[in-house]
Amino acid sequence: MYKKIFFLMIVGAFVVGCQKKAEYAVPEETGEVEEEYAFPVLDVDAFFEGVIDTDGDYTVRGRVKGTIIATGTVLIDETGIVECDSIAAGDVIVKGHVTGNIKAVNEVRVDPTGIVIGETFCKNLVVNGGSVFDAKSDMGEPKKRERPR
Repeated sequence: MYKKIFFLMIVGAFVVGCQKKAEYAVPEETGEVEEEYAFPVLDVDAFFEGVIDTDGDYTVRGRVKGTIIATGTVLIDETGIVECDSIAAGDVIVKGHVTGNIKAVNEVRVDPTGIVIGETFCKNLVVNGGSVFDAKSDMGEPKKRERPR
């Protein structure tokens, strides 16, 4: 019984986290903008198997096998590896490796370090140069267009 309670406490810690918008820092040398995400994180050395269901945003820097559901943005960071039945979120940013289905209300973005293998369902799909995108993409029903006369 104590193992179940401990497990629920650990899962709760992953889900609760700190939820706030992205903060931006500008390094003096390059002048480039670096994104720092301050939402709940599954860190580099962590492995999670099961369902992650959270309100708001979520970052994966470790390994996940299962399902991720979030109302906000799901970020698969460069060290993140996800083998999923599905990721369902408002937006999904892939900088790491995802194998499985990605369902986004708005946008799926695959950055240059990102790898996506599977299927994507979204309104907008952004695949940056240098990334690997071996996936079927469904961007909604095709709009009927009239032939020019």
